[in-house]
Amino acid sequence: MNLSEGMILDNRYRVIRPLGEGGFGAAYLVEDRRLGRKCVAKASTLHDTAHREQFEQEARMLADLNHPNLPAVYDYFFDGGHPYLIMQYIEGATLDRLKEDRSAPFEVDQVLRWANDLLDALVYLHGQEPPIIHRDVKPSNVCITPEGKAVLLDFGIARRLDQTSTRSGAQAHSMHYSPIEQYPAEAMSSYSTLKQYLDELKAADVHTGPYSDVYSLGATLYFALTLLDPPDACLRKVDDQLRPVRELNPDVPDFLVEALDRALVVDPRERCQTAAELRQLLQPQTSETALPRWRRRRPRPLPTGNVVALGHELLYVAGGEFLMGSDDPKLKKACRPQHRVTVGPFCIARFPVTNADYQRFIDDNPDYPVPFSPMRFAQRNNWDRRARTYPRGLEDHPVVLVTWADALAYCRWLSKVSGYRCRLPTEAEWEKAAAWDAAASRARRYPWGDGFDESRCNVDAHGDLRVDMTPVGKFADKGNSPYGLSDCAGNVWEWTGSLYVPYPYNAEDGREDPSTESQRTVRGGAYDRGPEAALCAWREGVDPDLRAADIGFRVVC
Repeated sequence: MNLSEGMILDNRYRVIRPLGEGGFGAAYLVEDRRLGRKCVAKASTLHDTAHREQFEQEARMLADLNHPNLPAVYDYFFDGGHPYLIMQYIEGATLDRLKEDRSAPFEVDQVLRWANDLLDALVYLHGQEPPIIHRDVKPSNVCITPEGKAVLLDFGIARRLDQTSTRSGAQAHSMHYSPIEQYPAEAMSSYSTLKQYLDELKAADVHTGPYSDVYSLGATLYFALTLLDPPDACLRKVDDQLRPVRELNPDVPDFLVEALDRALVVDPRERCQTAAELRQLLQPQTSETALPRWRRRRPRPLPTGNVVALGHELLYVAGGEFLMGSDDPKLKKACRPQHRVTVGPFCIARFPVTNADYQRFIDDNPDYPVPFSPMRFAQRNNWDRRARTYPRGLEDHPVVLVTWADALAYCRWLSKVSGYRCRLPTEAEWEKAAAWDAAASRARRYPWGDGFDESRCNVDAHGDLRVDMTPVGKFADKGNSPYGLSDCAGNVWEWTGSLYVPYPYNAEDGREDPSTESQRTVRGGAYDRGPEAALCAWREGVDPDLRAADIGFRVVC
């Protein structure tokens, strides 16, 4: 059944648009009119009476699940005889969609974080009683949220391990990503070797199990590290033609190569058997005895689209002219007048650098001082100078207590380990990425529009002497700039490479000279400042050696 925009399901859910097809059937973005939230409605392809009881059992099975890397199931119902499942809508993009904007594989450390997220979800599923096997792990079923978390989608062909088969009619395998044991022997009647092998597995009572999800996850990680679909498992059984991942991506470390080799063994009896075992194989990445000295990469060409540099998602901003500054007479003179400025193309980080990001720099540079200030205001954000670690629980908060020179040092290090020429943004680049609406050919007052909205940023809107930062990305989407940047207004000021000198802006007048010892410009406002400082045109001058609890930075390349 095809649903059209505006249709109402179960007198409650209004259809917004289709999302695609999955193992369960068609998926639609809907609005829950009772609770005022977006959800996903999955319409099953099976709607005969014989399958109604089985559908209800599966819906209740999914509704019992509760894990941060799995979408929640809210409701199920029958409408016009068709069964529907209502699930949590996960903001973000699937891995196969993210590939479209890339010319190089995803960064290894980023893939490892996603792997840990997905393995946590699989360990949870396999730990149910009886275990639940997902059976459809693949790039199009892995959603990456704006915060960089991996969520495992689509339980259309999941089954409990005590069941002998999938729901009749559901898709039982996905080319390139399903293990060989998910293929029915009868479908291979034209291929005697494969049919004989599958019959052998069946005779040995080898069916799908946790090791089946391990294979599919291994294939998905192979895709992320190479941007290529691995050969189908059946083809590999006839002629193993899987290209070594290191051949396609020389940055993949030895322990990850070994883990993928174990996960992608064709014969399920010889494969890595559980998600927990695969997670253990990936443990050297975070082991204290195996802290990495990040591999130095050859310089890469200037990007022409979105890129990822060691976990930093950098968004492409096309070069060209824009309007910088403001003509508002209420703003201080340093912010005026509005004038035309031309910048070249660049990529800028979606989020400011976090404590977790900065920790990798500190780990790789054991003699570099950690962020610390003896001042009372800094106590909550001081790093442990003995353990050389960030404050507990603040891994996803912006790193602060960093000087302008610290920010430059981080950028130089990131350049070496990513291959991209990373640096601080000029204040012209910062303002264009934060304020310029290219479609409307105008500059916004705030990243989201012209009116202040305290629900879109972390500022001291009422003079309450607010002293708390928020995690990066807390206001993602509703507080984003036209180019998709988060946290451009409030939370923490951000260092730029520019000297704090009067307008008009001219990149050739010496204001971008890194050797000049004078105040540098910070942008964006902070949690302890009011709405005025969060204006995209607002600018402040700060001594470059200041360690402040409300100043951080983001990178460009």
